[in-house]
Amino acid sequence: LRTEKAGAQRAVPHFIIVLIAAFSSLILMTLFEATKQATNPNITIWQSHVVTIIFASAIAALAAHFLLRWIGRAYLQAIDLSRKQKRAEEDLRHSEENLAVTLHSIGDAMLATDAERRVTRLNPVAEKLTGWTNAKALGRPVAEVFHIINEETRQPAVIPVDKVLATGKIQSLAKHTVIIARDGTERPIADSAAPIRAKDGKVLGVVIIFRDVT
Repeated sequence: LRTEKAGAQRAVPHFIIVLIAAFSSLILMTLFEATKQATNPNITIWQSHVVTIIFASAIAALAAHFLLRWIGRAYLQAIDLSRKQKRAEEDLRHSEENLAVTLHSIGDAMLATDAERRVTRLNPVAEKLTGWTNAKALGRPVAEVFHIINEETRQPAVIPVDKVLATGKIQSLAKHTVIIARDGTERPIADSAAPIRAKDGKVLGVVIIFRDVT
């Protein structure tokens, strides 16, 4: 791809140079032929400009050659880019499918959030424990979907997402934590939360793994 780009970049200046040379040469040839005709009135207009016409045709052919080369290279670049984009889309789709299969196979509940503390994914076990479907939970604040309280005090429990985002370290729930599902069902749970990191180490979100410990 780099070679094609370099070739296309070279072809454009060449094409411009050819056009400049063509116009300059045509002007000079026209002046030359006009001088010849002025000194020899018996020469017809066709005879006077035949050399100019031949030369102009050659220059036009050369310019067309460089232009077609440039268009061809641009076309090949567009095809190559399209193929790479399609390949990337297919790779992403396969990755999503593999991730979905993996998450559905996990025995524990899994809830993921972004850096704004909004839900990005629930697996089937998490759907059962929270009472939210993945589709309805997407984009909602984690506190709305992951509703937890202290079993003894009945006060809201601290969701570990904030600590994970602040520290970038794995956090666990306090003891005696109960999750209240959307339908009001209560279940004691144990969990841990870990950061989701990009390749450069930046924290993109949090994944919470929890299970029913009834």
